[in-house]
Amino acid sequence: MASACTRRRAGPPRPDLHADPGTRRQETIIRFFASSHQLHQLAPRTLVLTALFLIGVALQAVSGILMHHHGPGWTPASVAAHYRGDERPAEASDAEVQRMFAVGDEAPSTAAPLRVARSWGTLLEVAHFHLVAIPLLLFVVAHLFSMAPLGRTRWSGVLCYGSFLCGLLDVLLPFAIRYGSAAFAPLKLVAFIGLEASLLTMTLGTLGAGVVALFGRTRGDTRSE
Repeated sequence: MASACTRRRAGPPRPDLHADPGTRRQETIIRFFASSHQLHQLAPRTLVLTALFLIGVALQAVSGILMHHHGPGWTPASVAAHYRGDERPAEASDAEVQRMFAVGDEAPSTAAPLRVARSWGTLLEVAHFHLVAIPLLLFVVAHLFSMAPLGRTRWSGVLCYGSFLCGLLDVLLPFAIRYGSAAFAPLKLVAFIGLEASLLTMTLGTLGAGVVALFGRTRGDTRSE
């Protein structure tokens, strides 16, 4: 029997040298992306803390979607207007001027709010924070995801790296929309949806696997007693 010093931890399967090239390539990809640890190897307390962290991440993702709904919106036109401001004609009629500057009871309740173009300082402040927060969050979630069964599949690497790409585009594209062209608005919308979808997929997939591992560990301890 191997001693505790020579016993190896369970990790991703090593490529079978006698298998066909396609199978060896797939096993190599899985081994590259997967972690050497698995969720069922963690202590129950660690699984509970991991689940609480992932619940917070999921709530943060949902709040981000709600903020996007009340901010840029879900159309390229609304996204462009959010960063570039509302384009008004150079000369407005007397009725339009009266409606824009009306106060109190004279102001119509159905008037659309005027959107002001985002300044360079505002965009820079938001980007400064998110350029650290988003990669850090994705790094932790992707690491935990690599310990789950879904994170040990062939497409998991594409999901992890795709989330980082979408996060980078989501931070930088507002500058392109504001000072470049409104044509970048659809790409900004795709980047945000891709970021949130990949983040929620990794979060919920890891959370589900962690709950299964926790209850499986609890039942195993109860039966052993």
